[in-house]
Amino acid sequence: MTFTIRPFAGEFAALVQLLTAINPQPMTAEQLEAAHSRFPADAPRRRMVAVAEDGALIGYANTSHTTTMKPGLFWVTLVTAPLARRQGVATALLADLAPWVRANGGTAIETGVPDDDALALAFAAARGCRVRSTQITSSLSVPAFDESPWAGVVDQVERTGIHFFRLSERQGEETLHKLYELYKITDLDTPGYAGVATENYPSYEQWYDDLFDDDRVLPEGLIIATDGDRFIGCTIVQKEGDEGALYTEYTGVLREYRGRQIGLALKLLSVRFAKQYGAPYMTTRNDSTNRSMLAINNKMGYAKTSGRSWLTKDL
Repeated sequence: MTFTIRPFAGEFAALVQLLTAINPQPMTAEQLEAAHSRFPADAPRRRMVAVAEDGALIGYANTSHTTTMKPGLFWVTLVTAPLARRQGVATALLADLAPWVRANGGTAIETGVPDDDALALAFAAARGCRVRSTQITSSLSVPAFDESPWAGVVDQVERTGIHFFRLSERQGEETLHKLYELYKITDLDTPGYAGVATENYPSYEQWYDDLFDDDRVLPEGLIIATDGDRFIGCTIVQKEGDEGALYTEYTGVLREYRGRQIGLALKLLSVRFAKQYGAPYMTTRNDSTNRSMLAINNKMGYAKTSGRSWLTKDL
């Protein structure tokens, strides 16, 4: 197969087709372009594509590093169109990005591939990549969910002095800043987290733009748990696609409040919201090392739909 490697020129519609062929997910060209535009302008990033003779995009590599990542670590998105696999496309893209990563101070790269993609895993292993952990995607049928096995859980938690409210009930800068601080603490304490020290965590402005810079987040589905004035847990629900489905973007509880069914109560409240919303199903993603959250999901009836292996390689 004859192809050319060149810089990405903003062909977001073609890129969406390529990405969804590899990892189907609800996405539009506008959403992808908006996500790319939010990348810090001063951070190193290289985006290259492989183009067939007929002009079709058959491969894509996005390599980048931000201050929120470990020093020297670069994230790599590397995909090849199904019909172009085993044709040297991924090898050519990798050969282009590796020198660039080194030239920009990179000492390691990390990427993610479906855990059932034997060809991609073999390709990575042959090039010295190792599996760090696996991200599990699971789904829950909202109409079929029966809360009766956990009847009274939310009330029991509230009787201990914990209260729950929706972001739509208490919006404002103070609430959002407190939510950010809670998110930062619990995110850094999440099993499988591959970030850096607290001082290098995304700023409030970056966090806000990433989470709220589109219409996916639903204020009625963003539920916060409090102990007095202190924010101690939250779950964040987003719209996913055009079919009314919902995605649990994040659920976290401060370490000293774990083991008190607060996380379970938050999840139950989010499903109540999903029923009111009319969602056909909810999805979520968890690291394979996050056993406590996976246990909650399993109890509630979430079923694994796919997995993604996180791979890392020292350069």
